[in-house]
Amino acid sequence: MPPREDAQSPDARRTFSDLYETHGTAVFNFLRRFLPRGNGADDCFQETFARLWRMLPRYREEGRGRAFLLTIARNVALDHLERRKRDRDATATLALDGEGMHWDEAPGVSQQEISAIVRAKIAELPESQRETFLLYRYDNLSYAEIARIQGVGVKTVESRLYRAMKQLGRSLRPYRHLSEEESPR
Repeated sequence: MPPREDAQSPDARRTFSDLYETHGTAVFNFLRRFLPRGNGADDCFQETFARLWRMLPRYREEGRGRAFLLTIARNVALDHLERRKRDRDATATLALDGEGMHWDEAPGVSQQEISAIVRAKIAELPESQRETFLLYRYDNLSYAEIARIQGVGVKTVESRLYRAMKQLGRSLRPYRHLSEEESPR
């Protein structure tokens, strides 16, 4: 079946291209971190932009391209996880590289070991807290953008981030300290 004509307009192609070039890396990085060990990130990335293509006729550019794409990516990733969960009962671990965190040197512990500990502790967070933490810390989204993506209120985002940071602070205390400017807004 040929693509719809309105999605093939030069303006639609230009919008798609602009969104891909501007936000493609952020979308892929979010998926890589959100999905256990990054498994399925490539497929979810492709599906995110396939859905964007189908939604282009309804897309209204209001300076929210990144939040719009991350909402699509989140939904695609959640669908992917649900399919995997039905296929097998898997325990999720989170693939993060530790980038974006500020660490104090822990005597006798390498940066690689610290990164592994961080990945494990973030993976232990409840899904809603983990997602909120990732969107805030690694994708640098505002509370309002996170609330829009998750379909919740800003106060819920604040609460989830507070609980995630508190839990991570306790479990990672021997290895790292968040500086004052690193604490949630």
